[in-house]
Amino acid sequence: MGTQRFEHGGDPFPTPHGHTQTDIGSLADALNAKQSRSERDAAGGYPSLDSSAQIAYARLPVGTGSSTIAAGDDSRFTPSATTVFTQTADATVANTTTETALVGTGIDSVTLAADYLAAGKSVRVSAAGFYGTQAASVTIRFKVKFGSTIVLDSGAITPTGGVSSRLWALDAIISCRSSGGAGSVHGQGRVTLCTAAAAAPTVVAMVNTSAVAINTTISMDVGMTAQWGAGVAAADTITTTNFVVEGLN
Repeated sequence: MGTQRFEHGGDPFPTPHGHTQTDIGSLADALNAKQSRSERDAAGGYPSLDSSAQIAYARLPVGTGSSTIAAGDDSRFTPSATTVFTQTADATVANTTTETALVGTGIDSVTLAADYLAAGKSVRVSAAGFYGTQAASVTIRFKVKFGSTIVLDSGAITPTGGVSSRLWALDAIISCRSSGGAGSVHGQGRVTLCTAAAAAPTVVAMVNTSAVAINTTISMDVGMTAQWGAGVAAADTITTTNFVVEGLN
């Protein structure tokens, strides 16, 4: 009688392994669904990670469209105020009927770059200082300009005569309605002139009832001017101590 040989450690009835047919099928599905290394950084594949385990910026779909990721100064970010210019030196207009700039030098630039203005973009202008007048009343007129374009005009204002070192302020918001060579902006503002510590101030509206045509494809300075009327004297003087330009979105 011959010797019988067993292939499983001499056990004629080996215990089967614990994997079911379902397990094997799931493994096959997982292997079929995996992406191979050759698909890394390839179209339809997956991006590689940098040394910080982050997806590299170059692999992100950055752009301005609705299906891209916003970056930098993209207009899709939550609107916030950004200071464009802050005045750090006084500017004075006195004893002249000539329209004169009422903005001093400062930090950054009053210049809005070409195409800075786009539909929905707003700019806030805030100014303040002190003024004085002679005994006889004389008018003063304020204008806010983008380049040479007048975007707000107070018209002639007659402040109280015989005052000295009284507060004045100007506040304005100008919003771009449309951009391009035939673009437009719409703005509203007000001028406040204080006459005495306990007296009610004079508030004059700078009202626009329609948009102002402007070319947004060129760079332009945000400016403010003052102009005294006829009969001006040495006591008629106005000084800007603060002038701030902000981009609101």
